[in-house]
Amino acid sequence: MNNTSAIQCRPNIILFGDSITQLAFGANCTGKTDQYGWASLLASAYTRRADVLNRGFSGYTTRHALEIAPAIFDKKHIPQAGAYNNTLFCTVWFGANDAALPGNRQHVPLEEYHRNMMQLLRMIRQELSSTLTCTTTTVVPIIVLTPPPVHAQAWLDYCKTNFPDTCSGESDVQQSNRTNESARLYGAQVLDLVEELTSRSTCSSKGTMSDLYVLDTFALLSGDAKDDAEYKKYLSDGLHLSALGNEVVFEGLMKLIRTDLKHASPDDDGGVPLEGALWDTLC
Repeated sequence: MNNTSAIQCRPNIILFGDSITQLAFGANCTGKTDQYGWASLLASAYTRRADVLNRGFSGYTTRHALEIAPAIFDKKHIPQAGAYNNTLFCTVWFGANDAALPGNRQHVPLEEYHRNMMQLLRMIRQELSSTLTCTTTTVVPIIVLTPPPVHAQAWLDYCKTNFPDTCSGESDVQQSNRTNESARLYGAQVLDLVEELTSRSTCSSKGTMSDLYVLDTFALLSGDAKDDAEYKKYLSDGLHLSALGNEVVFEGLMKLIRTDLKHASPDDDGGVPLEGALWDTLC
């Protein structure tokens, strides 16, 4: 039996973000590879259904993202994409670096971060979709993730040991260049932005974006807990995700997909089908 007719152009899932995305196939900030990342868990869930394309860039802010996004989402650079109808969804996860405290070279002011994210989302939507009119049937869903919590002391300790230049080479530096409160504020900007873009429900509303979703990883990882141990366990170094943090983010993402994007879920019942015939039908 010839099964080649069952092999089609497999859809893709694009993950665009900073180091939390770059490291999402399992290698954490210490270089260890003995854990699963949220992207590797996603790739496993979509095995034989969709290809997960990791476009994570360590250290990048929304300023850098705006510079590289046109090339990242150029149709020529997405394997097998053809017309972008073949992208199931895209995740966008920036802000952990933008939220560095003022005076740090990665810091992006809150208002600029808001503008950058809005411009970035509109740029990605335009590249991924054939049209932005109300009659379009090829709108690719975008899932935006808020910056996760930050454990300032753990991150300071990690930087002193591994990146002394960020601490000006002084062992007695007491202040981290990241805080949990800053992460919360930048996450709130993401929540407000998505609400702003999706609440414009009429076709005539300039800048409206359908199929735009948000995963609040700050809340998901207990960023508002009074006891910082509640969110420290989700972080490997105070900033990046631990094995448990990766698992919780993956589970949160899958819950969102199965609730709001059933057609893009890795499920046989109404989701993305397995590619190719089952082996027991072939022999």
